[in-house]
Amino acid sequence: MFIPIGIPGWLFLGGEAIYSILALQNGWQPQIGHAGHLGGTAFGVLAGILSRRFGLNMRAFS
Repeated sequence: MFIPIGIPGWLFLGGEAIYSILALQNGWQPQIGHAGHLGGTAFGVLAGILSRRFGLNMRAFS
């Protein structure tokens, strides 16, 4: 059974990025596009930085 546990976004982001890097290097779960996940992570971080820099409110569910 899945039990939701709240964790900070930065912790999830870091863990996901580290796992994707390790999986890409070691060939874990080859059916998953780990490079694509890393690209999406980089784009999301960049979009977040730019939105804060230029004062854009891009919060989901607001």
